[in-house]
Amino acid sequence: MKISLKIIHQSSFCLLVLLLNEFLTSCTPPVSRALPPENYKGPVAKQPVLQQGDYWIYEMGNETRAKSTRLYPNLAFPFWIGKTWSYETETRKFNSPPTSKASSARGQIDCSVKAFDKMTVKAGTFDAFRCECNCELLLGEGMYQSGCGAFTIWYAQDVKNVIQTKTPSTSTSMELVEYKVSRLAPGAKVSP
Repeated sequence: MKISLKIIHQSSFCLLVLLLNEFLTSCTPPVSRALPPENYKGPVAKQPVLQQGDYWIYEMGNETRAKSTRLYPNLAFPFWIGKTWSYETETRKFNSPPTSKASSARGQIDCSVKAFDKMTVKAGTFDAFRCECNCELLLGEGMYQSGCGAFTIWYAQDVKNVIQTKTPSTSTSMELVEYKVSRLAPGAKVSP
């Protein structure tokens, strides 16, 4: 996830908390579920089918690693170049305890699929959709930052998940270092 912020000295910690919260918890589902235009001829990524045993290990800029067994939150499938979607999230004031409900504010994140890139990360080289996102606070500025920031994520269909996030700070960026995904057997049916 790339998050560009109007960085104040303390904002990288806030951004890290926001990113980890977005990544490790579920949030409001994305709004858009539209299909590509009829005349669209480029790549399309459908929602992946996750299976028991699938996992992804990500490394943060500070070399901390986190393992996930879930799809990166708030992705609006199918993906195609030009796709846009929005979702709401919560943001926190700097130095607020992560469990504090009184110190959160609503933010809206608007995302757009900009390109289909060949990306190399520690886990390998993949074709990936580049999604650029921007977060804005929905309620008062007051003691909050002027916006939650901007970030970029790359989603690779072969990996069935996001392979990299980029923010202005290396401490809040992350990339895929290891993964295991199962493929459906030919002719297998997907249960609802």
